[in-house]
Amino acid sequence: MECGCGRGRGSLFYLDYISGGKDMSVSTMVQSSAGKPGESKALLVLSSGVKVELDNRGEETIQEKGLPILNEKDYIDYSKQDHDSQIKNVVYNELIVPTGGEYRLILSDGTIVYMNSESRLKYPVKFVGDERIVELEGEVYFEVVRDEEHPFVVYANQLNVRVLGTGFNVMVYKQDSRTEVTLVNGKVDVRNGDISEILEPSQQFVMDYGSREYQVRSVNVSTYVDWKSGILNFDTMP
Repeated sequence: MECGCGRGRGSLFYLDYISGGKDMSVSTMVQSSAGKPGESKALLVLSSGVKVELDNRGEETIQEKGLPILNEKDYIDYSKQDHDSQIKNVVYNELIVPTGGEYRLILSDGTIVYMNSESRLKYPVKFVGDERIVELEGEVYFEVVRDEEHPFVVYANQLNVRVLGTGFNVMVYKQDSRTEVTLVNGKVDVRNGDISEILEPSQQFVMDYGSREYQVRSVNVSTYVDWKSGILNFDTMP
């Protein structure tokens, strides 16, 4: 899938989080709009609460607080904004992918996000401040644009992942009690309370929230990120 972005990339990481909390799960939230397996389909929730159904039927521009969001059939793009535009307060959108669906978005800094089925991402329409912060539930693969002055931080339940110029996949589903962060390239700093682990490429951080134990192990990363290319890999199943 091509998005037409010519900007330099940082690295990639994959994060897998699943919590046993009482919050409503993504699968419950999007049950009424479930898509066909692998279908480009998502629900965009604007800051006003307005919901926009996204699919691959056509192209349009959505306005959010005067800033354009390009709907390009199978992805949405926030990177075509006027970078001199002044936003004093952070304005958030949410993208929700239903059961069986997949979707992509490009954040305002050019970072590319691949979202898997039953996933939700909360993110600023335009990054403001010293950090680029997003909140995740489900499974997401990030290609982060390097910006050492503005670290990219992913919040997933009790875990936060600070990207040090990286590509990664994140998987965080509420019905499970563990989180997995799998690093493809670059570096990430995984934190939970007093825990801080810096991962190298082909390493995976696994946290079990039931036992409060964690481990760092070497893995074949392709088995954890093949879903992005439409490949089902059963080697990752328990």
